[in-house]
Order: sequence, then C-alpha cells, then structure tokens
Amino acid sequence: MARGRTLSLKSHVEKLYAFPKDFIKTSWEAEDWAGLREYVAGSSLKNRDAILAIIDGDLKPDAKEWKIRSTYPADYRTLLAEVYPGLRHSDYRVDYVIRQFSDVEEIRRLVVSDPQKLSLNEFYIAAQSYEAGSEDFIRVMETAVKVYPDDAVANLNAANAALLRKDAESAARYLQKAGDGPEAGKARKALEELRALGEN
Repeated sequence: MARGRTLSLKSHVEKLYAFPKDFIKTSWEAEDWAGLREYVAGSSLKNRDAILAIIDGDLKPDAKEWKIRSTYPADYRTLLAEVYPGLRHSDYRVDYVIRQFSDVEEIRRLVVSDPQKLSLNEFYIAAQSYEAGSEDFIRVMETAVKVYPDDAVANLNAANAALLRKDAESAARYLQKAGDGPEAGKARKALEELRALGEN
C-alpha cells in the first residue's frame, strides 16, 4: 500500500508538469513505527508502557503488530481507529533554485508581468532606476508591498510613496506594518503633518 500511494502521487505530479523521465525520485516505508511510537508515548492507553516495549523490541514489524493486536485488543482497536489512518501518508520534498535578476530592464518588465518572481532587493533596484516620487517609482513600491505584505521595509517604502502623492489613508495603512524604527517615526510625523494640512 505504501508503494502504491507513493507511485500514485508520482504519477499525479508527472501529469501536472512536463518533467524529464526519472526526474522525480521516490522511496517508501511500509509502516511508520516512529510515528506510532510518538503517539503511544504521549497517549493514555491502558497498556501504554507494554506496547512501547513491543515497539522498541527486536521483533519484525509484522510480528510486533500481531503481538500488540493479540495481547492488547482494546488498545489495538483504538490505534486502528484513531492513529493508523494518520500514519498512512506520503511525504515529499521539492528542491528548487531561485533565479536572481540583475538586468534593470528585465526587472522592470517583471514588476508588471510577474512580480512574484522578484525579491525585495530587486524591487528596490527597479525603484532606484526611476525618479523618486514619479508614477513608476510609486508603482514599484506599491507592487512590492503587495508581494511582501508583512515586510516592514516594504510597508515603510509604500507608506513614503503614498505620502509623496498625498494619500494619507494608504500611508496610514502601510505604516501599521512599518515597524518602530526612526524612519517609520519620520513617516508617521509626515503623515500627521499631511493630515493637519488637510484639515486646514
């Protein structure tokens, strides 16, 4: 069954992507005894210690299961119903290489077409290639914060961009995640001044 689950997952992924033959490497383990032991050790099973002794013993896997089932049938039924289904799983790992971009024109294009491919540093490279405060500069900063919504620096830069176009509402929203550093403090002061001008 473990082999079947593994090969089924491999077949499914191969249908989704055009990987070369033998690109995906597989292996399987018929029984997750480590996972079973972890559960039993933290459980309140009546015969927990005795079952742990069987798991840690020298018997072969099938013999271990038979001994638990035949010696402690009530506990075995609990394991069968509550634990075994969760131990039947397929784990996978994806190894990948993140490409770095250095060509400014390519980075500018990606800001528009595929910003998820860019790092924050690459967004800053694009922003620095435009005049500070220009529409393109502001667009880059606001795109960066959409891709990295919880990054303090991205939020601070987006807040400053919003202040440049006198958008107090957006600036206030970005400043909520901009941290408490001195630059964020300056931006908050600028926001207060902008709001004061709007009230006059």
